Amino acid sequence: MSWIGKLGDTLQDEAVAASMAADCTTLMDQQVAAKGGISGMALKATYGVVKGVGADYIPAAIQRLLPDAIAL
Repeated sequence: MSWIGKLGDTLQDEAVAASMAADCTTLMDQQVAAKGGISGMALKATYGVVKGVGADYIPAAIQRLLPDAIAL
């Protein structure tokens, strides 16, 4: 079994998937915060709107997308 298969199996554990989604969300927050200029302002505004939908919107979306992303 490849490491991708093992990762996919590991993501079946809800706690692991939630932890990975939280880590990815933190990484996204840091990357967006580091952007500058006009495009950075636009990205920050858009990201803020998406985060405003709900506190768990982004982590939940990442958690839903992880199995498909790993399968690629």
